[in-house]
Amino acid sequence: MHYFYPRGVHRVFAVDITADTWRFWNDAPGFSQRFTNTLSDDGNTINGEGELSLDDGATWEHDLVLATADGTGRPWSSPVYFAHDGYAEFLWVSAPEALHSRNIAARPQVGIVIFDSHAPIGTGQGVYISAVAEQVGGGDLMRGIETFSRRSLGHGGAAWTVKDQAGTR
Repeated sequence: MHYFYPRGVHRVFAVDITADTWRFWNDAPGFSQRFTNTLSDDGNTINGEGELSLDDGATWEHDLVLATADGTGRPWSSPVYFAHDGYAEFLWVSAPEALHSRNIAARPQVGIVIFDSHAPIGTGQGVYISAVAEQVGGGDLMRGIETFSRRSLGHGGAAWTVKDQAGTR
């Protein structure tokens, strides 16, 4: 599977599909990703989880799982890399044409789950959040970019700029 992002980033993912699970992953040096999406028993919900490794798979960071729905209520979940501002605001960068971005434009109510998928069965804990999402702009844009950059740099990534969030890097 080929992934293209407006910032000029592209990646090749391996894919595995079964009757109820869709997995895709890439093992790039210094920036590996893996995603697992599971279809619910009733077929109405896809539960997704994404992970990121900046040390060639030695440790894995858990992405935020963002659940959205389109204007008709059709659900969609997306694992996204995120930053937070005091755990009161959660920020991610997505292309406006991404399905979850289009869903938020039509219906801004979202569900968010942050959890450790490596916890032993029956011991896991998570944070479940019901929220309203909006595009960051105006005077909040620079604060958002600084927050996102701080987390990115802390995980060995690059600093972000206004050009990056606009897809013009």
